[in-house]
Amino acid sequence: MQKIIIVKNRSDIGAGTRGADMGIDAIEIAAINAESDYFNRFEYLDLQTFNEAIYNKQKTPSAKRISKVVTVCEGLSRVVETVINNGNFPIVLSGDHSSSLGTISGIKNTMEGGRLGVVWID
Repeated sequence: MQKIIIVKNRSDIGAGTRGADMGIDAIEIAAINAESDYFNRFEYLDLQTFNEAIYNKQKTPSAKRISKVVTVCEGLSRVVETVINNGNFPIVLSGDHSSSLGTISGIKNTMEGGRLGVVWID
């Protein structure tokens, strides 16, 4: 039987403003208020983020902080791939939508061909 590993990606580097990273905490607090022990039942991994880069001045009108977005997504992809290759099931909780790149690529890296379906809850 696969073990669930919660992957917490508190990144909001791909968002326009700070705050998306607080979504994970909001879910955990809601679980506590509902008297759920869900987040105590499973192992979790907390990924490194670069949220402070949002405060740096940008010289481009688009693709802001793209190098940090790529770094976060590459790290998330490696973690998701490792969790799956270890025979476990990752549940990724994240701050902003850019993390979908890392999540989906990590899953796809473990597959030999085939199709991948995604359930996205926003």
